[in-house]
Amino acid sequence: MAENASRNGMAFEYAVARAIALNHGLQWVGEMKDKARARLAAYRKVPYQLQGQMDSAALRIANSWFIREKLFNRHGLKADADRRKCKVMVGDDAKNGDVRDITILRENDTIVDGISLKWSSPEIKCIRFGPNWGVSRYGWQLSREWHEAVGKWQNSMEGFETYSEAIKRFGQFEVYGRLTRLIGDEFRRMVEADPLMSQRIASDIFGNQDYLKIVSEKQGEIIKGAVYIHRADKGYLVLTEERNRYLMFRFGTDWNLQARLHNKDKALKIANMSVSWSVRSWGREPWHAIAPH
Repeated sequence: MAENASRNGMAFEYAVARAIALNHGLQWVGEMKDKARARLAAYRKVPYQLQGQMDSAALRIANSWFIREKLFNRHGLKADADRRKCKVMVGDDAKNGDVRDITILRENDTIVDGISLKWSSPEIKCIRFGPNWGVSRYGWQLSREWHEAVGKWQNSMEGFETYSEAIKRFGQFEVYGRLTRLIGDEFRRMVEADPLMSQRIASDIFGNQDYLKIVSEKQGEIIKGAVYIHRADKGYLVLTEERNRYLMFRFGTDWNLQARLHNKDKALKIANMSVSWSVRSWGREPWHAIAPH
C-alpha cells in the first residue's frame, strides 16, 4: 500500500511536469534526468485507468488560472516567449527541507518557483511513531510523563493483539481517544520547554522554500492549490482542539493544521502508529479550488 502510494505520487509528479512543459513550451532540465527517469518509470507502472485519471488532472492543472496567475504571471512570465525560455525539473530533496516536486527555472538557472504535489490525499506529511514516534527529529526526548501515561494505556490494552480487537471491547475513544490526548499533552510540553520547537515543527511540515502547493483528492476529481511563502517564524504552536484520532493546531493567528492518528499495521503497538498532517489554511493564503472536472 505504502509502495503504491509512493509510486503514484512520483507518477503524478511526472504527469504534471510533462503537462506544464508541453502546454507552456518549457524545456526539460538534463541535469535532473535521473530523477525524471525514475518518475517516468513510476508513471509506466501505474495501471492504465489510473494513468488516465492522472493525465486528466495534470492537464487541468497545467491549463488552470492558478498556474497561469500564481506561477507565471506572478513572476513576470506573462508572454509565451518568456515562458519558452524557462526549464522544468522534477524531484525533491525532502531530507534537506526542500519539498518542491517540480521546479521552474529561468534560462540562467535561477529558480522561478516550485510546486509541491499530493495525489489523491489531503495530507501533506506523515510521521511514523517508531520507538520515539518521530519527535527525535525535533531534538526532543519523550518525557517521563509520556512514558508513564503510555505505560498505563498499554497495560489497559494487555491481552489484545490488534487494534480492531481492542476497539470491539473498549470502543474507539478508549483506544484512540486516550492516545490522541497523550500526544496532545506531549506536544504542549515540547513547545513550552523549547522556544525554538514551534519553528522546527513548522519547517519539518512545510519545508524551507516558497512554493505552490497543489493537492488532488478523490483520484483527481477535486484539485485545490495554495501559495506557500516561507518564513521561519510562524508563531507559537498552539493545540486548539482534541477529537477522537484528531488534533487541531494553530501557528500564530492564521496557520491552521490537523493531525490525524492512524495505525499503519494491525498489531496493537504504539510504534506502528503514525500522525498525518493536513493544512486547513496557509497563513493568510486560502485554499483555492482549481481545475474543475
